[in-house]
Amino acid sequence: MCIICNQENLDGLLEIDCTYCPNVTDIPLIHGLQELRCSSCPLLHNIPHIDGLQILFCSDCPLLTNIPHINGLQILDCSYCPLLTNIPHINGLQTLYCSYCPLLHNIPDINGLQELFCSDCPMITNIPLI
Repeated sequence: MCIICNQENLDGLLEIDCTYCPNVTDIPLIHGLQELRCSSCPLLHNIPHIDGLQILFCSDCPLLTNIPHINGLQILDCSYCPLLTNIPHINGLQTLYCSYCPLLHNIPDINGLQELFCSDCPMITNIPLI
């Protein structure tokens, strides 16, 4: 079973990879976490605002509807999230993967964004300047 399913206090961890964990519904608030990989978790519906998080991979989570606004986040992969409708304006975000999100309707103009992957997002009508 996944560590997140069994533990309550995970403060101090720098990186968590719970990819493909079938039982994770929520990610706990983990102070000091820098990298979170929670892709392909079929029951995941919430990711908290984690100050200091730099890398977030949450692709292919069919119940995820919201990406939290996390200052300092550098890499975000939220591709293949069919219920995701919006990407928050995250200053400092350098790489954004948001392909195959059919309800995503807006990508904000993020100062510093260097890479954007947004193929097969039929609701997006404008691509921000990079």
